[in-house]
Amino acid sequence: MSFFTDKIVILEGVKYYYSERMHKRVNELADKFYQYHGYRSTGMDYSESNHPQEKLMYSMALAAFIFNGKIRN
Repeated sequence: MSFFTDKIVILEGVKYYYSERMHKRVNELADKFYQYHGYRSTGMDYSESNHPQEKLMYSMALAAFIFNGKIRN
């Protein structure tokens, strides 16, 4: 775990640590995914949402960053 780690998330049973800056980038991609589904952007923090669709957008964005090696466990 890095000294500058601000966020911890578990995705598919694996724990990931990442910075607040990276969280903002993941959230921006989640917002894009949300718009692609025909919804209007709200500028919200998708990781904090209780709605399953919004949580899914964040999980998909996080998975994309992990897949591309931008976030590692």
